[in-house]
Amino acid sequence: MIDFRVLEVASNMMGVEIFGGASKGDVVYEFEGEVSSIQTTTSIQISKYEHVEDSLMRYFNHSCDP
Repeated sequence: MIDFRVLEVASNMMGVEIFGGASKGDVVYEFEGEVSSIQTTTSIQISKYEHVEDSLMRYFNHSCDP
């Protein structure tokens, strides 16, 4: 896995910084949690009707121009 830290990326906005870079297909973090049919603003949708709530995954996002 790749080293990362959660930090404030803008005023009142948290994000993740990756150390050492990452290549396409690299695993940065493996999320875990109970599967639920309830969607929240911080859940990860894993299928049409299934969502997982993970305490760190809410901070991950992507950049089209990292």
